[in-house]
Amino acid sequence: PGGTLTPLMASVDANRIGPDHFKGRHPIGRYADPDEIAAAAAYLVSDDSSFVLGATFMADGGYTAW
Repeated sequence: PGGTLTPLMASVDANRIGPDHFKGRHPIGRYADPDEIAAAAAYLVSDDSSFVLGATFMADGGYTAW
């Protein structure tokens, strides 16, 4: 997954002195909420994804497409 706003990331953000260039590389303009990453994982392990085979599933806010 892309950058996710976990407690560790929130701590890093709170102590950051300069600009957050990593977050700026996400075209969506923000970090993922942990629930968004969990939802992507839940989809992949659910029966809803039973026909998905050998695919790249990006949950990164467009980071790799930039």
